[in-house]
Amino acid sequence: MTLESKIADINKLVAEQTAEYSKLTGEITAGLTEIDTVAQNMAATHTLIKDNHQAINDWQTKTGKVTLKDLNGQSYQVDTLPSLIGEAQKINPHPEVMTKAQFDALREMRKQQYAGSGFVEWGRHNRGTATKNVNVGIWQYISQTNINAIIMGEASSNAHDGISSSLYPKVLVDNVIHHVSKVAHASTQNLLKFPPAPDGSKTYDSAKGILTEHDSPASAFEGQFVNGSLRLGDTTGWKTYSTSSELSIVDGSLQSVSTGNQYPAAAINEVGLNFPVGTRVRFEFSVTSGQVKTLRYSSSNLGHQNIKTLLTDKGMGRYTVEYIADHSAHYIWFEHDNAPGNVLQINNVSAMPVTEQVVTSRKDLVFLESWHEKIADKDVVYPLGNVQYGASAYEGITLANTLVAQGYSAFGQWDSSTKGYGVKWSTLSDVNRVKFLKNPQHNIYYDPEAKAYIQVRYRIRVVEGKGDNWTPNTVRANFDAVIMGYRYGPNAERIAVRGARINNEDYSVDGNNFYHNKAWTSLPTANINAEADAHVWIQRNFGEYVSHNNTARAVPIALVQRLNQGVFHPVYNPSGTASPAIKSVNGTVTSTTSLSGILNGSNITSALECFVQSADYGEPFRVGRYGETGKIGFSSGYNGIRPWSDKYHDTIYSGQVEDLRLNANKQDVNQLREETIRKAVAGTLRGKDSNLFTKIEKFISFTKQSNTRYQGTSSVNPSPWRLIFNVSDSSIGATSKGFNGYKTGRHKPNGSWVLYKGDNGKELISASIVHGAYENNEHYFLPWIPDDVNGSVITPQRQMAMDEIDSLFPIGTKIDVYLIDAVELSAEFDSLPWVDIIGHPERIAETFPDGVVGQWIPQLPNGGSQDFKLNRKASQPLTWAMSLDDGSSWSSGSLAINSTKNAYVSPVEAARVQLIYYCADAGFTAPAVNSQVLGAVGDVWLGNDARSNFGARLQQSLTSSIATTVSYTSNTYVPLNAKNLLDEKLIKDEFPQHAVPPSLGGVKGAYACKALPSITNYRGLLYMQFHGAQLQLDNIEPTLVLGSDKVGLVDDKAYIKIATSHMQGVYQKVRNFGTSSYDSYLQAGDLVADQHGNMVSVATGLVHYRKVTITNWGDDQTIPVIDNENVKTDLNGNTMKVFCHHTLLPLGIASH
Repeated sequence: MTLESKIADINKLVAEQTAEYSKLTGEITAGLTEIDTVAQNMAATHTLIKDNHQAINDWQTKTGKVTLKDLNGQSYQVDTLPSLIGEAQKINPHPEVMTKAQFDALREMRKQQYAGSGFVEWGRHNRGTATKNVNVGIWQYISQTNINAIIMGEASSNAHDGISSSLYPKVLVDNVIHHVSKVAHASTQNLLKFPPAPDGSKTYDSAKGILTEHDSPASAFEGQFVNGSLRLGDTTGWKTYSTSSELSIVDGSLQSVSTGNQYPAAAINEVGLNFPVGTRVRFEFSVTSGQVKTLRYSSSNLGHQNIKTLLTDKGMGRYTVEYIADHSAHYIWFEHDNAPGNVLQINNVSAMPVTEQVVTSRKDLVFLESWHEKIADKDVVYPLGNVQYGASAYEGITLANTLVAQGYSAFGQWDSSTKGYGVKWSTLSDVNRVKFLKNPQHNIYYDPEAKAYIQVRYRIRVVEGKGDNWTPNTVRANFDAVIMGYRYGPNAERIAVRGARINNEDYSVDGNNFYHNKAWTSLPTANINAEADAHVWIQRNFGEYVSHNNTARAVPIALVQRLNQGVFHPVYNPSGTASPAIKSVNGTVTSTTSLSGILNGSNITSALECFVQSADYGEPFRVGRYGETGKIGFSSGYNGIRPWSDKYHDTIYSGQVEDLRLNANKQDVNQLREETIRKAVAGTLRGKDSNLFTKIEKFISFTKQSNTRYQGTSSVNPSPWRLIFNVSDSSIGATSKGFNGYKTGRHKPNGSWVLYKGDNGKELISASIVHGAYENNEHYFLPWIPDDVNGSVITPQRQMAMDEIDSLFPIGTKIDVYLIDAVELSAEFDSLPWVDIIGHPERIAETFPDGVVGQWIPQLPNGGSQDFKLNRKASQPLTWAMSLDDGSSWSSGSLAINSTKNAYVSPVEAARVQLIYYCADAGFTAPAVNSQVLGAVGDVWLGNDARSNFGARLQQSLTSSIATTVSYTSNTYVPLNAKNLLDEKLIKDEFPQHAVPPSLGGVKGAYACKALPSITNYRGLLYMQFHGAQLQLDNIEPTLVLGSDKVGLVDDKAYIKIATSHMQGVYQKVRNFGTSSYDSYLQAGDLVADQHGNMVSVATGLVHYRKVTITNWGDDQTIPVIDNENVKTDLNGNTMKVFCHHTLLPLGIASH
């Protein structure tokens, strides 16, 4: 290598090293600069931390704002942590509680989960010996420590039964679940309190809807007639005409003794009766001695002016007359004979509008009221939202019942004692507040718009009824647009919304504060509550605040029938419970516990006397009530006179309760159908029925002057035919005065009859509609004929009736006509306190001229031993009372009956009048229109067992006939072979067909029943629907038809028996075919047999003759499909009842 090249290499290496050095020097310089910068930054950071240290401490501990600096030295205002927490709590102070959005989301979920508002859980009921469940979860406790109350739910410490998984009810109200527990009770029981039973001191005017409380029963009963009840103990309010008579009080009656001057002796009201002109007035009085010669109306009490005669010649008895008030003030004159010393005694005088009456029978409505309320409004929170909470502590928190006015917790306007326990919200610690907020059972949520906690609260309300006549569509919300109330009428009938208000009013005062249903669209609240459940009542109130966001709702629980505090009397007070005061021969006041004692010695002649408290020993005796008898626990040997198990007015019995609770759960309709038909057969479905009150009077007397003739015409109402004969000597003249108690068919459960009694000793119980001696002295009447049907053409049965009448009563016979008129009382029971009446109508009319509670058994005593078939299936025979001398004396004893025959068997004297007392189960179905079938139909039930738990109650409810067989073969189910539905309904001209049933036990003439069950929907509620027919055991052969017989000649027969080579068996004619012979159609192939043996038209495919299997029951193996009730002819030729019935009470809510 040359020297030059080596030097070049060295220079290159030096240059490279120099470059590396320079680079390293630059990097070192840069690093030193960075170190200086970091040092400077660290110093700045230290300064920043030092400057912000106090501000950070203030940010953590103080409210308001603090100033913080960044690295650039910029200052910022920042909210402190406590301030941020405070702002967050303004949105939801406690995250443990639901917001309104969360609460509403939960409600929306329940809307999908449940069928509608009602009971999610029924609760349990007690199974002790002193208790009886009304229905699952609701029960009675008969004890003097539990007066005027029933119970829902049960305590875990007691023996209990039921299907519910919860001890207490859980109620869904517009998709909010209320845990209904500890209402007026310290345990999980709910004590539902009721007002005292009617005591005769209140009157109700249906025209005004007003219930008026008077100072005593006497002033209530007398109405506007001052001292008409003689409650003042003297003649105040009475005067006489001039000096015509002298007035005094004798044995509780006003006595007028004629002075014998020229004027008519008279007792007159001193104070005018002031009714608006045009008012229809009901005037009542009793004559206890003497005779009212003339009862006059006058515009003056000084003389006869503007007079009209109201009654004449009335001796001892109770009388009622109605008249129109022609003057604003008027007077009633009781005139009697002016012969010197003539005596008239009267008492219990009453004058009031016909629309007004004393309340002696009443139903009370129970419902749950729910509403949303701001906790801050009263600064009180209630466990479970229950403003009637009965326990004094909750989870270690002491509660008080003095925080809100008592009316807030009251059951009703009558309740001044119930107080609910709660706690003052502002005094609770955060820990105790969380106990309420975190538990959803208390139904508390936070509304950010209102910036308030809201609690959904509830109370049980018990509204005192104004009588018995609550209308179904104003009690349940599932009907056309209506308002909740006693009835759909005056504003005063409407149920008031209470909600957050502290008053306890039951009825709306101004007509603006009431509940209506979702169908009501004429009010602004209808728009506000558009999303409300259709099964609740919705508030309407634009005055006083009642709830947060118009959220008050009402869900019915029960209607409860009440007895009353008056004396039990079969004529004047059938709902009474007390014993009568009886004056003994030595002047002491005593009483009785026997029915004969009531009728023998009480001397009660009016309803008022049943409610008057009798004077004690040593004071002037007054007919009336003996002490506090009728009240459970009253220490008297005379207590408990009422013959049935419902003895006391202050005890609520299971048979008095109509259960209105609805099952809120969605139900499988097929499972529901099977469960319900088994309950129906077992007789455990609840129903309701009324007692009858029967009054018998001689209607007319006449002499029969012609044979009977028939008239068929479309103008006759209610049936297009009648029978007529001519009469003379009519006791009521040529008048159209009539009596209509008509009912067609085999059964007449309404109890009204007519008796024809001839002077030739012949008698006939028959007609149920009559006209006295109309127009040209013609007597019109329409007999009730067993096995007859409607239509204007004369039938063999009608011809037989005509022949019987003319045979019994030839021309020239003098006939007395008695009317046996039975009317339903308004009180309703599931377990009926029933009375049957035995006796000749003439004797009964003499014994009970004012009528008597009960239904006449249409059978005339003949002096020998007789089987009197009871009108109802007796579930418990009790006692009887009997007179043989038109009521002058009575005896009584224990009742024994033949339970299989359901008959009272006894020798019966011709003069006997007897009252038979027993318990009877009410019907639980009613006629209805053929309706939609939900799900499938069930098997056909057939039965004729005399035992109520084997179908007897169901049979009587469906057919009004009583089963009289006890047999192992008296109950069965058979499957359907065929059915057709159109628009989800059974088709009326294509009857369902079922298999041939096994033979039922029984004797000839016994009744049975068959029913096809299904579930239907009516106005959003589920009911069981029964299609079926009555059966009767017989052995009549159907008409035999030969093959050569003309079809047209025998097609008037519903059932035929054909015996030819082409057609064998019994057939039911479905439709006419032609006029030729059966054989000709069969041989020509026009009629052919299908797979069931029915004869079908080849041309149309329609069944003309359906093959049936004949049984002794005349059953054709079909289920009639009709609306309501009708009759049909069975295979034995007997006319049987057919029906479509629905259960009276719903089974649940139809889910969508």
